[in-house]
Amino acid sequence: MIIHTPERERILNFTKEILKLPTVALVRTDSTKKIRQPSDLGGKLVAVPRSWAIHEQLRGDGPEIRLEPRDSVEEALMAVSTGHVDAYVGDLASATHAMEKLGLTNLKVACMMPYTYSLRIGVRKDWPELVPILNRAIDAMSQEEREGIVDRWMPVRVEGWALRDILAIGGPVVVVFGVVSLLLYVRQLRREIRLRRAAESEVIETQNATIVALAALAEIRDQDTGAHLHRTQLYVKMLAEELRRHGHAELDDLRIEMLYKTAPLHDIGKVGIPDHILNKPGRLEPEEFEIMKTHTTLGAMALEKAGQTCHRGGLFLQLAREIAISHHEKWDGSGYPHGLAGKAIPMSGRLMSVADVYDALRSERVYKSAMSHAEAVDIIRKGRGNAFDPGVVDGFLALEKEFEKISEGAADESCV
Repeated sequence: MIIHTPERERILNFTKEILKLPTVALVRTDSTKKIRQPSDLGGKLVAVPRSWAIHEQLRGDGPEIRLEPRDSVEEALMAVSTGHVDAYVGDLASATHAMEKLGLTNLKVACMMPYTYSLRIGVRKDWPELVPILNRAIDAMSQEEREGIVDRWMPVRVEGWALRDILAIGGPVVVVFGVVSLLLYVRQLRREIRLRRAAESEVIETQNATIVALAALAEIRDQDTGAHLHRTQLYVKMLAEELRRHGHAELDDLRIEMLYKTAPLHDIGKVGIPDHILNKPGRLEPEEFEIMKTHTTLGAMALEKAGQTCHRGGLFLQLAREIAISHHEKWDGSGYPHGLAGKAIPMSGRLMSVADVYDALRSERVYKSAMSHAEAVDIIRKGRGNAFDPGVVDGFLALEKEFEKISEGAADESCV
């Protein structure tokens, strides 16, 4: 909970105003200085927190005041307590907290100042959904509960008057310090947050289940796929993490997680390929291969249509579509379906290309034998700069032993 300022709006979202924070002048209890109203501060030596708004306000409104800026509220109050300055001016909440922290008992409120600050809860910019929840909790506070908080957390007194009595003179002002103001509403907040998290968890679980179901369609149609989908999923994640370690900052945690989740959908378009071509026990004829190549565009079209009906697919559907349509493109432009070259190929497709080819080389099919790890590595190394992105190949070569472990540890169901 902090004072709301335009500068802080640049980095935080703010809730509704919880209170208007009063500003006071504090003096020693044994002070002989006659300070009963703001104008009495003229000619006095006044400590203020350096760089706070009150510093500039006093400088502009009361140039006759001798300001003594200090680096913190605590330091400014200590200067008053020890008699080095005549008074302290600042917001009452910060002063009360600092006095309790320092154990100062020889200070009192001399007068109220004509300044107020808006105290609100600051929320990280990437948590906007928390603001309306907190606003509802703030709205639910009764006047009785607010007064109870004032009595408990703002015990400073002025010549025997309780703070609540003083504040009543100036209007209904609620003083809440720290997150204590919401302790009365913890049950309500926890319930709303729990419900929100449950809903988000359900969305994630549904998304994961959908991926598995869609990928399973391709597995059912293509009898040779088996554990290929899971292995390539692991390969893509490993490659992405390796590239991030070498300067690819765009591959953040969220993008890598989405790459991992969407990798199984790279061949989803195979559900549209006729069985006699998809499961042919031998090499495809040229015209058959042209039909087989359409699995990239078929998959991308299906995912594009899904994106048109889903308003929150975002990065997930974007990467799924990229992988489906571009994992057979080649660095030199000789791939399909669009003959993209170099960095015109999405990073997701470049990662999937290496993962997919490695696993295909290492897997036994009815029309070919499985290659050894060394043979597969040699083919990918030779494809650096023509079939594959050089940077991705370098990442693969750095991880080749890990690839070998995964390949040998997760055999195709058709080979068990």
